[in-house]
Order: sequence, then structure tokens, then C-alpha cells
Amino acid sequence: MANSIVFTAAAAVYTAQHLKWQKVEWRFSAFIVFALLLQMVMSGNRIFIALYGLAFLTSCWTYRRKKIIAALLIISPAIILLFSAWAYFRHDLSTIAEDIPTYVEADLGNRAMTTLMDTTEGASVMQLLHIVNDFGDKFDYFYGLSYSKAVTFVLPRRLYPNKPQNFPVLIARLYEPGEDTSLGTTQLGELYANFGVLSVLLLPFVTVLILLLSDRLAQRIERHALLSAVLFLLLIWFARSSFEDNFITFLFAWILIWGLSLEQSLCFPSERRRASALEASCRRGPWRAAVGGSIR
Repeated sequence: MANSIVFTAAAAVYTAQHLKWQKVEWRFSAFIVFALLLQMVMSGNRIFIALYGLAFLTSCWTYRRKKIIAALLIISPAIILLFSAWAYFRHDLSTIAEDIPTYVEADLGNRAMTTLMDTTEGASVMQLLHIVNDFGDKFDYFYGLSYSKAVTFVLPRRLYPNKPQNFPVLIARLYEPGEDTSLGTTQLGELYANFGVLSVLLLPFVTVLILLLSDRLAQRIERHALLSAVLFLLLIWFARSSFEDNFITFLFAWILIWGLSLEQSLCFPSERRRASALEASCRRGPWRAAVGGSIR
């Protein structure tokens, strides 16, 4: 998981830089799209291509690429339909030829609403509503049990037999007993299942911690461009997935980036020049830097 998020973040940084320069390296861009599509086909999971798409759209907005945004808006119905159909086909790609007529002719009620629900993982929002209705009455609160997995995941189950499962599995055992599956509930669902109404106070606290981490990385963007991109993508993912999964993914992504020195030569040119000038000034000392600047 960590290697996939690092690849997606690197692809997002590469694309953002080329959008800023208003140039396209078609061969490498085609490789990025091919790799993301291949990952989606092999795993059945479309999250990484969705994250890359959102990062691409954000970069277009940041660098005012209005023509690209307009083109994306025009083709957005086709993209939504494709993502909705993928939710129907991904369970078994070997039967896709037989499933296409079934999908087209199926009685889905309000097809537009069903398509949007499949595209945006709307089932997680529906599960959130069930959690708000059931926990505290039908089910007991977890009282932080799922969040403790962010600490206990390093312990082997042989040493800690009662180590809790991750939150989607815990919820599936309550709502789909006997089934080997997991259910998404959004981060609001996890907060409410653990702390009830108190989650209204905890969510701003978590948001402040995330903003502080983001601000710290932004201050050293010249050295942590890739890690900042990883955090950006995980914060989008954080809206629909569990805390411990995102925390563990971020931790291993950071270890991967640090261990392989992936950021050693990764730096935006403008930031590199600014950082080099600042380091040179520091070596000369504040008095010499000020004198040198006045002479120039």
C-alpha cells in the first residue's frame, strides 16, 4: 500500500511541475496512466487513479489551466459512468462480457443516483447513518479500540492474541456477521462509533493536528515535496477510510521515502535556488550577508 501511495504522489508532483511549465512529456505521462490503470485492474481498487485525478485537477486549478479544466468537465459524465460500472464489474473481470448486458439492462431505480453512489462510494455514507442510529443503543461504543490499532499494529498476534482488527472489519462483524468482508463508514463514522457525540469535539482537534503537520511540511517544501504530496493524497483518502489504515500507510510511506532517499534530489527549481541562496547567506554570516546585499 505504501509503495502505491508513494508512486501516486510522485506522479502527482511530476504532473504538477509540468503543468506549471506548460509542457507535456507524453511518453512518461502515458506510462503513469498505464501504471495506474494496471494497478486498478490487478487489484480491483480505483482509489489510486481517483487520487491522482483529484491531484491533477487541483494542479490545473492552481496553475490556471482553464482549458484542461473545461475539457475535464465535458468528459466528466463519461468518467463517472466508467467508475460506476467498474464498481459493478471489479468483483470478477473474467465474466465482464456476460456482466455488461446485465449491467445495462438492470433495474437500478434512479440510475443517475445509483451511478453517483457507486462512483463516490456513497454506501459509506449510508453506513455512517446506520452507525449514528445504532451505536449507543443497539451496539456499544468502541471507546478508542479502533484507534489503538495505530499503536498495536507492530505487535505480532502471537504475542497479543486479542489485538483488535481494523475498523472496517469490526463494523462488518456487527452488520454482516459470518461474512469475511469489511465496510467503509467515512472518518465521521469511525469517530462516532468510538466516542459518540464527543466526536463533534474531537474532529476539530484532529483537523488542527493535521494542519500543523501540513504547515510544518510546507515550510520545508524544498526538502519534503514528495512527503507533502503523500500527505495531501492521504488526507483525501482519510475522508472515507479508517484512521489506523491511513496512519500506518503514512508511516511506511515516510520510511520508504527516507530509506530509499527518494527526496534527496527532488526539489522544485525555484525552491532550490532560494534554499541555496539562504544557505550561502548563513555560511557568510548575517553581517556579511547584509553587507553583500547592500553592495549588490
